[in-house]
Amino acid sequence: MKITSEAYDMLILEEVYIPITLLTNDNEKITICMIDSGFELTYQQKEGAEYHSYEFKNGKVFKNRILNKKQDI
Repeated sequence: MKITSEAYDMLILEEVYIPITLLTNDNEKITICMIDSGFELTYQQKEGAEYHSYEFKNGKVFKNRILNKKQDI
């Protein structure tokens, strides 16, 4: 992963192939990583809830699947 800064309030991450997770105080979770030519994003509203998986590729957004706790992400 490469990290640069374009301005004092912006970080730029490149080559992020290991997922990064952002977690709110209310346990909402977003995980993002780069894939071959785009991004994969997974969202979970709260702990134990379903995960919603999306792919952003070539200017298009695809809803991949909804996963529950028993399935792999």
